[in-house]
Amino acid sequence: MPNPDCPPPASAKQPNTLTYSLTSPTIPPVVPEAEEVLPLAGLIDIGLQNSPATRIAWYQAKQAATDVGTARGAYLPSVNLHCYWLKEQFPEVDLGIEFLNRHKYIAASVSTSYLLFDFGGRNGTLMSTLSALDALDWYYNWEVQTVMMNVIQSYYDYINAESIVIADKATVEDNLTTLQAAIARRETGATSLSDQLQAETSLVQSQIVLEQDIAIMHIAMATLVRAMGLPADTPIDVSELPENIESEGVCTDIANIMQIAKENRADLWAFRSRVLEKRFEIRTAKSALLPTLTTDLAGSKQSLNGQRYIDAYSMQFSVNVPLFSSFKDINELRKTQAALLEAQANLDRVELTAFLEVVSDYYELLAGEKILSHSYSYVNIATENRKVAFAKYVAGTTTIIDLMVANNALNLARKQLANAKTNFLSSLANIAYDTGNLKVGDLCLGNEYPPWTEEVNEEE
Repeated sequence: MPNPDCPPPASAKQPNTLTYSLTSPTIPPVVPEAEEVLPLAGLIDIGLQNSPATRIAWYQAKQAATDVGTARGAYLPSVNLHCYWLKEQFPEVDLGIEFLNRHKYIAASVSTSYLLFDFGGRNGTLMSTLSALDALDWYYNWEVQTVMMNVIQSYYDYINAESIVIADKATVEDNLTTLQAAIARRETGATSLSDQLQAETSLVQSQIVLEQDIAIMHIAMATLVRAMGLPADTPIDVSELPENIESEGVCTDIANIMQIAKENRADLWAFRSRVLEKRFEIRTAKSALLPTLTTDLAGSKQSLNGQRYIDAYSMQFSVNVPLFSSFKDINELRKTQAALLEAQANLDRVELTAFLEVVSDYYELLAGEKILSHSYSYVNIATENRKVAFAKYVAGTTTIIDLMVANNALNLARKQLANAKTNFLSSLANIAYDTGNLKVGDLCLGNEYPPWTEEVNEEE
C-alpha cells in the first residue's frame, strides 16, 4: 500500500496558548488582514490552517505511528540489568558468647529474553499497525480535501446569495422606474390610480424580498467564515467571480472519471487499508493458537564479604504450547474474521456511495454546463423584453400588467443566471472532490479547468 505524503497542518506547528478555563491548549486562529480582499485560494489557505479537523486527523496518524514503533519492538530482545548491594550487622550468640555478625553482599546480573519463533504473530501485529497508519494517512488527506470542499461550497453559497441580492436591488430599481412611469401617466390622465397602486405593490414586494435575501447573504457569510475556522462574526472581504464563465466542453467521459475516482479517492484507500489491517490481525490471532519458541539468557557476578567473586550464568530454551485457554484464543480468531468481513462490507458500501456521487455530480455538471449557457441567453432576452415593454407602456400602447410581467421575467432571469453560475462551479468542484483531485487550480478561476478535462478533450 502506498504511504501518501502527510505534511502536518500549519496550525500544528504554532505555539500553544492556554484558554481562560486552563483546561486545554488552543491554537490561535489565522485571521486575514483588515481591508484584504481574499480570493478563493486565500480562503482555502486560511481554512486549512485553522481547521481542527485536519489537526485531529494529523495527531491520530501520529498516534498510529507510535503503535508501529511498538510493534517493531517485538523483533528486539528484552534486556534487564539488575544490581544488588547489601550491608548488614546483627548480634549473634554462639556457645554463650555474644558477638556482632557483619555481612556485605554485592551482585550484578544481566538477563535477556528473545522470542525466536511464533508462527507469524509478530509480523501480523506489525503489518496490521502499518495498515492502520496507512488508513489514517489517507484519512488525513481526505480531511484536507473535505475542508477545502467545505470552504469552496461556502464561498459559492455566499457569492450566490450576494448575486441574488444584486438582482433584487436591480428589480427594486426596475419597479421604482415602473412606479415613476405610472405616476407620470396618471398625472397626465392617461391611466387610472389602479396602475400606480399595482406598481407600488410590486415595489413593496420586491423590497421585502430584498431584505429577506440580505439576511440570507449575511448568514452565508457567517457560514463561510465558520468554514475557515474563524468566529462567525469575523469581518472578511472576498473577491468576486468572473462576469463570464466558459462552460463548454468541460467533461464528457464518465468512464474516465470513474476510473480516476477508483484510483485516487483517499477515503477509499483508507477503507482498503482497514481491510488489510483486519487480514493481518487474523494472522496474529491464528498465531496465538500455535506454539512459541523463546530463549532466555542470564549472567551474574556475585561477591561474598568482598573477598570472593563468583560467576553465575544460565541459558534456556522454552516452548510454549497452548493446549486450552478457556476458548479465549479461538473466539478471538472468530472475532477478527468477522471484523474482516465487516471491513470488507464497509469498503463495498463506501465504494458504491462514492461511485454514485461521481455519476450524480457528473450529470449535474453536464446539465449545469447547458443551463449556464441558456441562462446568459435568458438574461439578454429578458432585458430586451423589459426595455420594449417599458417603452410601450410609456407610449401608452400596453398595460401596466405587461410591464410588470416583463419586470418579473427579468428578475427571474437574473436570479437564474446567479444560480446557474454557482451551481456550475459547485458541480465542477464536486466532481474534482469526488475523484480525489481537488486542488485550488482545478477551480474555475480565470476559466481554468481540471487537468482531466484536458485529457478528455484530447481524446475526443
